[in-house]
Amino acid sequence: MTIAQLIYASEASTEPRAKVEEILVTARARNKQLQLTGYLCFRSDMFLQVLEGAPASVSAVYASIANDRRHSHVVLLGYEKVVKRRFSRWAMGYVADLGDAQSILFNYSGQNEFEPYGMDHTSAIEFLSEVASVGAGGTIVREPA
Repeated sequence: MTIAQLIYASEASTEPRAKVEEILVTARARNKQLQLTGYLCFRSDMFLQVLEGAPASVSAVYASIANDRRHSHVVLLGYEKVVKRRFSRWAMGYVADLGDAQSILFNYSGQNEFEPYGMDHTSAIEFLSEVASVGAGGTIVREPA
């Protein structure tokens, strides 16, 4: 099976964090149904998200996000076909506060502030992979068992 991996950045247009976390519940259910996996970082009203799965499903979900009024300045950072999923443990992993992982941010973006638009595909994937592996030590909304 071909696995597509897509990563994008966007800004929240009007949704506060509480609403984002409510939307996350719906997104996880949809992703499970579509057999998508991924990870989302939301901080300073900006999103950085990776989606993995069947190319048609990944493209459809991305198109939905790009047309969602809750997102603005949606920018595709990268799309590639991969042999193996990097975020297979999550229908949608999520972190809203980097906590102890703040230092990781500088390693991949060269900045101390969360600015996902400045990341390329590789650095964004590596950043989210490392945040996911260390658990970020901050505000993480875990998926139900």
